[in-house]
Amino acid sequence: MGSSVRFERRYGFVSLFSGGLDSILATRLMSEAGYSILAVKMLLPFYPGRFSREVKRYFHEAAGCEVVELPVGEDYLELVRSPSFGYGKNANPCLDCRLYLYRKGWEVAKLVGARGIITGEVVGQRPFSQRRDALIFLDKRSGIQGRILRPLTAKNLPETELEKSGFVKRETLLDIRGRGRARQFELAKKFGIKEFISPAGGCLLTDPGFARRVFALIESGNLHFPATDIVKFGRMFKINNVILSVARDKTESDELDSIYSLENVENIGHIECLRCAGPSAVFLAPSEVSEEMLELLSSMVVRFSPKLGGRGEVLLSIGGRDKIISAVAADDATIERYRV
Repeated sequence: MGSSVRFERRYGFVSLFSGGLDSILATRLMSEAGYSILAVKMLLPFYPGRFSREVKRYFHEAAGCEVVELPVGEDYLELVRSPSFGYGKNANPCLDCRLYLYRKGWEVAKLVGARGIITGEVVGQRPFSQRRDALIFLDKRSGIQGRILRPLTAKNLPETELEKSGFVKRETLLDIRGRGRARQFELAKKFGIKEFISPAGGCLLTDPGFARRVFALIESGNLHFPATDIVKFGRMFKINNVILSVARDKTESDELDSIYSLENVENIGHIECLRCAGPSAVFLAPSEVSEEMLELLSSMVVRFSPKLGGRGEVLLSIGGRDKIISAVAADDATIERYRV
């Protein structure tokens, strides 16, 4: 949280807001109970990004409060690299991530004079991070025990300090539990909420294929913020400590070109075909790349450029330097050897 962040108003609660149905309902429930709430969406690199102006306006109405977006820092990537409480089934450090969000939410809460933070968590909805014992454990480890309110499921959990002090009336809270969504849909109908982010469009770290890509970044020493965008596109390869992403179509080529053009990072390189259309590629390396490696990367890009006929020239750019390389397409065994 940068020191440049300023909030003019005071609020009773800060809501950790994803735009999913549960976070909207939890926030709206407390807004209906008369609390002033600031909904904060943390811009996590592996979770759906910024809301459009129209979506933000809708969430403002649906949740009944102001919605702001805040970026996370390098400390978030550090917990992805080495989570204190391990990963879920894939590359998802769910417990560490929840603790991170609680603590960042509390930083905002202190800035705006809020008494606590709200989440849309529901007992039993997630097998790793939303078991009852896991939520109680997280409260104890958060450093703000008693200040985290889960309005949708609060009656399944011990009373918080917010309830014990009388700031929140327990009768206004709910006892939803489990993976079913029937009660949430009923509540959404009552509040007139029709649009929300699907749970299936959530954290990419829970996807097995994407998790392999993230672990490849970590193992090669290439996990940084530009890489968190690059890893979302293309065919991905890991050659020792170098990561190569080769676009599969024009849309991905445009995405990789755009990411490369916006980043001024010494060890991010770009490869494009000369004299005929072909896929763009971006590569990442934590240190200087050898000439042999550059030739291998070029040959792999030529392999996915059918118009070159198995041999051609590519323009390779890295560290502000351009280099034309003539390469023969890599064979299938090489491609499969390095594919992530």
